[in-house]
Amino acid sequence: MKHFPRLLLIRSALVLVGIILAGGILEIGLKVHNPFESRVVGDKIVLPADRTYQFKNDLSPSLDPEIIHTKNSLGFRGDEPPDEFDAALTVVTIGGSTTESIYISDGKTWSDALAIQMERSFDDSWLNNAGLDGHSTYGHLILMKDHVSALQPDVALFLIGVNDRSRIDPANPELDQLKSGISLGSPKSFVKSLSPYSEVISLGFNAYRSWQAKSQGLNHARIDLRQEKVVPLEQAGWEEIESLHRDTYLPGFKRRIIELIDVSRNNGIEPVFVTQPTLFGNGYDPSTGVDLKTVPISGVSGQRAWNVLELYNQITRDVGEQEQVLVIDLASKLEKDSRYYYDYIHYNNEGSAKAGALIWTEFCPFLALKFPTHLEQQCGP
Repeated sequence: MKHFPRLLLIRSALVLVGIILAGGILEIGLKVHNPFESRVVGDKIVLPADRTYQFKNDLSPSLDPEIIHTKNSLGFRGDEPPDEFDAALTVVTIGGSTTESIYISDGKTWSDALAIQMERSFDDSWLNNAGLDGHSTYGHLILMKDHVSALQPDVALFLIGVNDRSRIDPANPELDQLKSGISLGSPKSFVKSLSPYSEVISLGFNAYRSWQAKSQGLNHARIDLRQEKVVPLEQAGWEEIESLHRDTYLPGFKRRIIELIDVSRNNGIEPVFVTQPTLFGNGYDPSTGVDLKTVPISGVSGQRAWNVLELYNQITRDVGEQEQVLVIDLASKLEKDSRYYYDYIHYNNEGSAKAGALIWTEFCPFLALKFPTHLEQQCGP
């Protein structure tokens, strides 16, 4: 027994060496060929340019049986930029999964609906969809600074809110995530700062992000409202939850919206914001009769989840009024009806067309006012 500690030490060392060797082999293999697409490496956004994705639809009959999703040379969805870019009326839509619309085929996203309407009403117009699944206003800031600002479209239209819930402000020194170099602010920021230098760490960190999104109910999922478990409405605890968000999360969200406005205006770009609608929340689903207040959303009732999201939507409305920026309140305009959604937050084909039409009713007059020389015919449905 006297040799037991030494034997244990030797075995532990051998295990550690094995792990290091396996990690090294995996790192080399991923550098040679990485089959997993990473859109975020550290705090850098890598846009997937000139790519075509094909999906077999197993989510919902309200989506195309086969989905074609194309990225152009910019890494955005939509037509290539015009040769005379500065002379055209140009718009980029920015947001998370509800903007990128991964499972909506080319030509059928709400951004496409806007592009079609723009072509009818405005001369020499161009619109691209720069949405990135899972991104919040923090990611939008990086996208603006690293990609969109150099392009300098006339308008940046942001659909924001749902991915910003419970997100700590990266300006917090404890959680500062540096764009370059090694961060020692926290274990999480340290690992993240290593990801630009390691394919294995980058892959692991992106897997962690996907797990976070799934745990918050942000992943794409098949739902059947009639089969969903009923969650009793919470009778207490709202004051504490509201206070937590107002004290901890909303100040950073507000700061990031203001920074998006500043970055846009400093680069000659007109910012426009859109609030985030969802299926869950107040009322009954007209298509199924299900009470949307009692559907399960990440462990709470639909009503409570909607009340939290509305705190963020209200910040967007308030900042828009404060900064004299157009806010299109899609959260209030788009009916809570399962005919428009394939899960609790993502629009289906019909919902995308509906969202685009609702946004257009306010976006068109805005464009006509700001860019009258491009107007060919008056705004209409």
